[in-house]
Amino acid sequence: MKNFYIHVPFCQSKCQYCDFYSIVTTGSIVDDYIDAVGKELISYNDLIDTADTVYIGGGTPTVLNEDDIGNFLKTITDHIQIDIHTEFTIEANPGTLNSEKIGIMKDHGINRISLGVQSLNDKMLSFLGRSHNAQQAEDALRLIAANFTNYSVDIIYGIPAQDRSVMTDTLESVFEYEPPHISAYELTPEGGTPLFEDIEAAMITMPDEESVLELYNLCESILTERGYIHYEISNYGKKGYEARHNMNYWKRGEYRGIGPSAHSFAGKKRQRNVQDVHEYCSILSENTSPVDEVIELTSEDELREVVFLGLRTSAGIVLEQFIERLSPDEVVNALHSSINEGLIKVDGSRLSLTSKGMPLSNTLTLEVMRSLRL
Repeated sequence: MKNFYIHVPFCQSKCQYCDFYSIVTTGSIVDDYIDAVGKELISYNDLIDTADTVYIGGGTPTVLNEDDIGNFLKTITDHIQIDIHTEFTIEANPGTLNSEKIGIMKDHGINRISLGVQSLNDKMLSFLGRSHNAQQAEDALRLIAANFTNYSVDIIYGIPAQDRSVMTDTLESVFEYEPPHISAYELTPEGGTPLFEDIEAAMITMPDEESVLELYNLCESILTERGYIHYEISNYGKKGYEARHNMNYWKRGEYRGIGPSAHSFAGKKRQRNVQDVHEYCSILSENTSPVDEVIELTSEDELREVVFLGLRTSAGIVLEQFIERLSPDEVVNALHSSINEGLIKVDGSRLSLTSKGMPLSNTLTLEVMRSLRL
């Protein structure tokens, strides 16, 4: 296995919009978790190759204290071979970083950080329930920029009361630190989150589609003018700084997920670990597999994944993969309206969404699937 995702299920507090599994760090659970991660890694016999990518996500991995983060990273590098060519990423939040943690991460081979800034406006951060303020975010950006050449900044658009001016101010402030990669995500209410519940109770009104699209287009315009390549719906990178780990997901490459709620993909199987960290630790203390669900993909499932993952990227999909179902010309004919509207483009046998079509990806992906009879 060449690609690994490791889930750290700990946070300072839960954000209003987050539906990823995490808990507030308490007691000895961190030590138990690190031991369990080591045991899960040992349980696989396919870790002998040097990793291409390792991505540590959460949660907030950098909420771990200095001793714990050192022990955690040592556990990983004791079992996964890392070299200078490995893209070794860790997610971080402002307010949880300091120079000592940065030094520990570099000592263990971390060479890329994904920083969850989300906004540099305190009102927006408060609405999102973030545990940091704008000044802490800028302090973290300054610290990271001084220590890493490869790092990414997450921002969110579509926040209530966020207008063009607020969005532009955040981007312009971020540019001062010259990050080689920026991810811009739409605020999407997910079931079970406080944000979703407040919307259901009519306590919050989300921006309309037109307003959200305006901010999406603003982000793309500003970022591409600054030389960032819009290589995936939510991701922009300077040349050579595309996120290799995420590209592996979108290309349906195999990866091993480690930790509670982590997903894996290999062959025709997708699997998921148990979600609860206490259960995860208990299971592995008994040297039992933490896998909770296994899905066997059919040929139709695989083709659908090729479409909905591939169309997230600027590279799109190759129609010849579907030649046994129908010819590329037949697909083009079925999609002529969207092609004529400049939402979908076809270059030879490669079909992709245009920059105009990307914000409509959900609708257009269904249209492409119908044209392919999936």
